[in-house]
Amino acid sequence: MSPTRLHVAGVGGFATDNYWSSSRHPRHKWIALRYLTCIFLGGGSLASMKKHLRSIVVGALAAVVAFGGIQVVSAVTAPTHSYCVKKTTGALLLVSKDEAVRPPRGWPVCNTSELNREFNLQGPTGSAGTAGVAGVAGVAGVAGVAGPAGATGATGATGATGATGATGATGATGAKITELSTCGAGGTSLCKIGVQGPGGGFIFFVDYNDQYSGFNYLEAAPGDSSAGITWCNFTTTGLGLTGWDKSAVGSGQANTTNMITIPDICTTGAAVSADTYVNGSVTDWFLPSIGEAMLMYTNLRQAGVGGFATGRYWSSSESAADGAWYQFFDNGVQDGNGKGSAFYVRPVRSF
Repeated sequence: MSPTRLHVAGVGGFATDNYWSSSRHPRHKWIALRYLTCIFLGGGSLASMKKHLRSIVVGALAAVVAFGGIQVVSAVTAPTHSYCVKKTTGALLLVSKDEAVRPPRGWPVCNTSELNREFNLQGPTGSAGTAGVAGVAGVAGVAGVAGPAGATGATGATGATGATGATGATGATGAKITELSTCGAGGTSLCKIGVQGPGGGFIFFVDYNDQYSGFNYLEAAPGDSSAGITWCNFTTTGLGLTGWDKSAVGSGQANTTNMITIPDICTTGAAVSADTYVNGSVTDWFLPSIGEAMLMYTNLRQAGVGGFATGRYWSSSESAADGAWYQFFDNGVQDGNGKGSAFYVRPVRSF
């Protein structure tokens, strides 16, 4: 119904102002009642209007919803509605939510004869409540499947040395010669290196471990059989005495026999001088091999025993067809020299 007809007829007690209708304006998303006169207040004062303001808002919203389903926001939502109140009559004036008809600050455009008011304001967030009591721990879950074995760790430090083990059984007794006690001046002393032998000379080798067959001791004559003689009267004829076996310990006796038994070869010389040497009643002397001559130098000469000259002594070992080995008793050198040279001879014997 048009309010113009009532107002012109003088019916309804309308104020001389504008009123909103429930019709939707095409430019606005929300349509609100522009002016709503609080007729039931009977034109009460502003103080009376404020006293009943809450009832007015609720009543106005209910009326608007009943007469056309105008969309409004619940009283517990965010602060999105503002309104104007007439200072003289207390009339409640709703405004649109559309930003196009509101100023930048969100307030409605009220006349100087109106008051700005807001409803549905949200208060500040309250302080956090006290934390609740912790709940009871839940039941432990089932143990998971065992993971794969880890990599092998580093080798640990070496442990302490263990205790010494028990002593092993005694080994078999090694071969040993039967030591003789036929040496010394009276022929009753034990035969050992440096001691006077049965032939009146000096013991310079003892075969304690029985390495050599045919003898256990070597004895050097007490003196030289010659102070300067050739090796053999045939100085360019080889006698087959150049092999290593002819230079070894124990070969002197065989070498000497070979030298003096070859017909018309060594009729004079070192081998003959040694073979014909006699000391007391002992006559089994021979010219030593180069190995045996070295033992005389090492065990007697270096010990200051035997009365050797500091010269060259012949051996029964050949160095070539025209040469033979000698032992230098001055410094221990061994070398070959021509058979025609004149060197010392020291006979030896074995037993």
